[in-house]
Amino acid sequence: MKRLAKRWLQGEALAVLAVEASVSWQTLAGVFTAAGYRAKDRSAVKSKAATEKWQAAAKRAARTHQWSIAMIRWLVSRLKSQTRWQLVTFTGPHGGDARGIVDMLAVRRNHRRDVGGLKRGDLFEFILIQAKAGTARRPDADDIRRLHRVRQEYGAKDVLLAEWHQGHAPVFSRLLPRSSEPTTAWEELKEPLDVFG
Repeated sequence: MKRLAKRWLQGEALAVLAVEASVSWQTLAGVFTAAGYRAKDRSAVKSKAATEKWQAAAKRAARTHQWSIAMIRWLVSRLKSQTRWQLVTFTGPHGGDARGIVDMLAVRRNHRRDVGGLKRGDLFEFILIQAKAGTARRPDADDIRRLHRVRQEYGAKDVLLAEWHQGHAPVFSRLLPRSSEPTTAWEELKEPLDVFG
């Protein structure tokens, strides 16, 4: 009986189990109830399976996100520019994607000119990077609005979308100024050095 109860808790139909036990489904339901098995136990077992499935998907997504960050770091480190860019990543507690619209921040000293009593190298240049990997959707209109707002708030030089698919180098796209339509907001960069130069 315990074996049948376990199968019922895992989602098997009561009628199928009743045929197997050579009793009516009403009798089997009565036996389960008398033994302390309840329908809410069945839903708890089902929700546990759904939770485990969701957790496995979240782990895969976190692993893919970590790989995308590693590949973006690799590409930026290979770019030859006068002043080296430092990359800061924002990850969640388990290494996956964190809250917020910006996944990475590229920063370097600005050695171009003296400004208002400051010397060369006192100021910084920022590039905001949003990373996408695998089957992650591209930024929608609200995401684009938020990226423009963050860019304006911090005076970032550029906003980039870095897309990585396994087996390929990351592809960078630049967010066009004052664009809000997801299909036309991004300009693919043929040469990332254009931005990181």
